[in-house]
Amino acid sequence: MHISEYTLLLLYSGFLPLVIVSAQAGRQGSEGFLSLRFLSICFIWVGYYLSPWLVYCSGKKWDSFLLVPNFVDDGLLFSLCAMGGMLAGSALMPSEDKKKGGAVSRRSLEMRVPRIRLNWLVIVMSLSLLAFVISVGGIDQVWNASYFRGEGQFDDRVGLEKLTQMVRVLITPVNAALACMAALAILQEKRISLLKIMGYGALLVSSLYAIHGFSRGAGYPFVILAFLALRLKGKKGVLQAVLAVILALYIGNIGLDSRGDYHPGIGNYISSVMIESNYSAGRTSSMIFWPELNWLDAMAAWTRKAQQVINEKATVEAMGLPFLWNLHPFPSEFVPLMPLGRSLAEVMGTEGSVGLTTPAMAELYYTFGMAGAVFMILIGWIYAYFDRQMARRPGIVSTVCFLMCFISLPIGLHSSMRAMTRPLLYAAVIYFVWRKFFALRLKTVDAHGRWRAIWNS
Repeated sequence: MHISEYTLLLLYSGFLPLVIVSAQAGRQGSEGFLSLRFLSICFIWVGYYLSPWLVYCSGKKWDSFLLVPNFVDDGLLFSLCAMGGMLAGSALMPSEDKKKGGAVSRRSLEMRVPRIRLNWLVIVMSLSLLAFVISVGGIDQVWNASYFRGEGQFDDRVGLEKLTQMVRVLITPVNAALACMAALAILQEKRISLLKIMGYGALLVSSLYAIHGFSRGAGYPFVILAFLALRLKGKKGVLQAVLAVILALYIGNIGLDSRGDYHPGIGNYISSVMIESNYSAGRTSSMIFWPELNWLDAMAAWTRKAQQVINEKATVEAMGLPFLWNLHPFPSEFVPLMPLGRSLAEVMGTEGSVGLTTPAMAELYYTFGMAGAVFMILIGWIYAYFDRQMARRPGIVSTVCFLMCFISLPIGLHSSMRAMTRPLLYAAVIYFVWRKFFALRLKTVDAHGRWRAIWNS
């Protein structure tokens, strides 16, 4: 990768959205730095700017078989425009200024989040376990799967295979809800209790599917715990949040480094832990600056898809309809998706063995060119909307919806726009169905305001 003066200009320009969103977050207090408005800009910056900066600062070669160096500048410019679009979209939804008293105080927030009941936790945990067993192919595939990672993902599915694939899609919102409930159960119990112990167990259960598949996102439920610890406990939750993030990074690192050496399986993952621990101990501090260690990097895949715009002569007229069609809310097993050019797996010759996903912003550029960044205005508005609801009506429902949006941020760096918008769709459905459900019963609340307390979410 050649660092030109134009590249440096783009790299330094990338700090501008960070400065703007940090200033906005500062006006809201510490909660502003835990908002989707702030986090979305940070995720995009890490996904598209961090690796080029690591290359520039370390002087090392960027060793990625997906990378097309000639398109890095285009990727930096597009991601800069995308961050600008996110900021513009969030500006359309006024934030809750702490100084104006719009946001709920942390103490009030903690009191208005309903306490998690043990029976709720057990029910959702049971659903997660059932979905996990179905998704991996049955009990006999849980410990040591007979298939390779990614095997069969391109095969045509019929009958029960279609239903199984739907369960694999639905397990994401189920595990997100379980992780949220588990984290709240842990944080709300000050002493060791059965609910607190079950909370830790539920947090592990919500990670099982990702651990089984050696996913880099296997530790994401612990990131949720860290987020809620900071959101609900403030400074008192810093230590717990730091420990949770360290554990999340460790769990994800095992999956990322060992996925090519083992079949999927919980037992195989456990076997890889000791080997990976010994390898990690031998790493030098200089490896921190290797761009390959940026788990959230999306630039390499973006440049490969951008190259296909020229190779495949992609145009808005040809790709616009497939792009919009693929955002439909129906299961793709029953309403098939339209191809958006050749997949990266097909381009790189790994189809049938290793799946290579296309980042959401790469699809935007492939379809609309630089104008695709305008689409991020809508995404920014959606994030700002749920930021506002989280501030105004804190509770279990708004927290789950908020975390659904939170999950979409890393998904968008490694998967399609459809995959990125699925959690947003789940959040919208959960939120508005619950609101309608509450609205129909508002007049029947008892004198103690029982339903109103539940709706504070």
